[in-house]
Amino acid sequence: MRVIDISVPLRPLRDGMHVYPGDTPFFARSEKTIHRDGLRFSRLEMGSHSGTHLVAPAHCIEGGGETETLPTELLVGPAWVADLTSVPEGMGITVEHLESAQPEMPVERVLLKTRNSALWGRDYFQPRYVFLTTEGAEWLVERGTRSVGIDYLSIDKFGGEAPRASLVILRANGAVMGGLNLSEVEGNQLYTLAFLPLRAPGLDGAPARAVLMAD
Repeated sequence: MRVIDISVPLRPLRDGMHVYPGDTPFFARSEKTIHRDGLRFSRLEMGSHSGTHLVAPAHCIEGGGETETLPTELLVGPAWVADLTSVPEGMGITVEHLESAQPEMPVERVLLKTRNSALWGRDYFQPRYVFLTTEGAEWLVERGTRSVGIDYLSIDKFGGEAPRASLVILRANGAVMGGLNLSEVEGNQLYTLAFLPLRAPGLDGAPARAVLMAD
């Protein structure tokens, strides 16, 4: 079995970390050292949507479910990687794009592989990323998709008035997975997904480690 890590590493902003504007950057500091204290101990600071992360309904819905309320089944199981690398940088994924990249049978978990994966090779946040249109999100939900992931920090258009695509999925009791790196993943194939966010109650989102498994 082949295991592909689709997470992005967390690193300080000074090292080129991509941070969505307004979010808290990742920061790590040693508070104890082996030389001084006999052991090493670090302090971590980060936003709930740092790097590869889960987005829960509470992020944009008043009274919406928090991370610990989402069923694990949303995040673990068969997942279709839709090849959408033909969508130009900064443009939205439409129904027509999805129709050409989706299997005939419904799938509960869909990962959107776009040109965004190449953005991780650049330093700092890139606002011209490929996003999911509202109509595209509605089409996925209508076909039975419950969890949607994308290879950048948000599935919504940067600078939009509201997280429209996210709202469609989250209002349907689904989950959104952001910050994936699908550059090493073959598109238009079925994999087994394991997307495991930190188990911390009361959050609107949480960093995660994510892998795809293939025979």
